[in-house]
Order: sequence, then C-alpha cells, then structure tokens
Amino acid sequence: MVIGESIIKDIVRPFIWFGLRRLVLLLPAGREFLMYRAMGRAYYLLAPGKRAQLLSNLAALLGERGDLRSIAGKCVENHFVDRYLNFSFSKITGATLHRYVSIEGLERLDAALARGKGCVLVHAHFGPSQLPLFALGMHGYRVNQVGGPDVRGLSKLGRYCLKKFREDEKKIPVRIIQSDEFLRPVFDCLKRNEVLMTAGDGTGGRRFIGKSFPFRFMGRILSFPIGAASIAARTGAAYVPIFVEQGKKGSCYSVVICPEIQVEKAGSIEETAVLMTEKFLELFSKVLRRYPHLWHFWDELDCRLTDS
Repeated sequence: MVIGESIIKDIVRPFIWFGLRRLVLLLPAGREFLMYRAMGRAYYLLAPGKRAQLLSNLAALLGERGDLRSIAGKCVENHFVDRYLNFSFSKITGATLHRYVSIEGLERLDAALARGKGCVLVHAHFGPSQLPLFALGMHGYRVNQVGGPDVRGLSKLGRYCLKKFREDEKKIPVRIIQSDEFLRPVFDCLKRNEVLMTAGDGTGGRRFIGKSFPFRFMGRILSFPIGAASIAARTGAAYVPIFVEQGKKGSCYSVVICPEIQVEKAGSIEETAVLMTEKFLELFSKVLRRYPHLWHFWDELDCRLTDS
C-alpha cells in the first residue's frame, strides 16, 4: 500500500518518528501491534479516497460481499503494522521472537537445502514482511533478501525517514540485496547453498522490475513477475513458497513454509518459470482468500489487471 506524499504527512512524521518510536520501546514485546493497528484505523476513517479505492479493488477480485468494508479497514491496519515494525526491530531477540512470530515447515527448508543448490523462498507481500527474515535468521539460516525501497517523489523529510528505516533494517539478521543494483550476489548466495528470499507478487509502488506475464488469478487476468521462478529454474535451486499468516501458538503472526514446487522442465527456462509461477499463484490465491486483509497491494490492483 502506498500513502502519497503531502504536507499533512510531513507534519505527522516527526511525531511518529521521534515520539511514537520512543514509546514503542517502553511497551511489552508485541503489544505495539495494537498501537500500529489503531493508527491504521484512524487513517482509514480520515481517508475517503483510499477507502473508496480499496473497496473498488477488493470487489474487483473478491466480488461484492458484505464484509468488504471490514477487510478494507484491516488492510490499512496491516499497512501500518508493516510500515512501522522497524521501530520494534531492537526489541526482537531470541527471547522475545515468540511474541511476534512462530514458524512452521522448517523441515521443508532443511530438505531443500540438503540438495546443496540453495533455496529460493518465494513470498507474497503479506503481513509484516520483515518477520520471516527475523524468524529464519534467528534460527541460524543464512538468508539473503532481494529488496529496495522506492524513493520516487519523497519529500526531504521522507528521504530522511527512509534513511533511518534502512539503518533499522541492518538489525535484521540477514543480508539485503538491493534490487536496483547488480544482481550477481543473488546467484552467488545460491551457489553457497544459502536461502534467497524474493517476492512472487512484484515490488509494489506501481513499479514493475523484471519480466512479467499475464496469469489467470482468482477468476481475473493479472500481471505477475516470473523472476523468482526464473532464478530457481536457471540455478537448480529449490523453489519453495512462504507466507505470513494470522498468528498461531500464541504469536501475533505465523510464518508458514510450504512444500517445494516442482514441475517438469519445459522447452526453455522462461517457459519452465511460467509453469512454476502458475503453481505458486494457485497456492497464493488460496492464502489470499483466507487472509485478504494481509496483502499489501490491493490499492494498486487496477494497474495489474489486464482484462479490465
């Protein structure tokens, strides 16, 4: 989700980044989620344009249903949790990790790495997107994340906050590979039999990096990238989906590592990658139907639809 730049946003930023940030450190581990969600609910009520946009896009994919307003409100709450979770990074330790996230399916990741060719963990932008990195890094896995924030249109204060965010990002026990840089490290980490985590639903911010194809998704035709699958098909690395879901076992959120996706090789790497991406999207659609409010890209669905 993207909340555009404005004078009001710049007025609010100092209160959040210098006031709320300090308050977060005083709260018991995990309780700050309540505050982030309250911020999201307040914004949802005060932003009729964003509200209308979400409701329209939700209806386009989910159909007209009675709970769309509730889902839209929770989508905004989800955005605020994800956006300001970096304030909590210094609080997430081995002793407090269980208050934030649990993880299921590590045996699947171990089996994938046992082949010695690395593992591409392909995810959708669900829930607090950095929590899987903490969960995996603190369990001792060598994880590399492909990422890169969008700096287009940011105000001077917005760029300062982004700089502070990237400083916070260094507290995550993983290596961040910037998507706008030379991607040789992507292939090198797989050669070292490490974990590469990258998105299967694109970069967000109405940006499209790499090659995308139209796929049938929940009854519509949407554009999705095949980059993650292409890397796995090219290197022989395992291609394993991972999702953030609602919390289980007392945690706020749960990271679920799914069974590896395997397909028969097609005529080319690209054709194989398309088949692999189709399998990922089948699983993604099932998770999205269960937890529609956890996906971050509802406000840009219109630019992904190719059958409208």
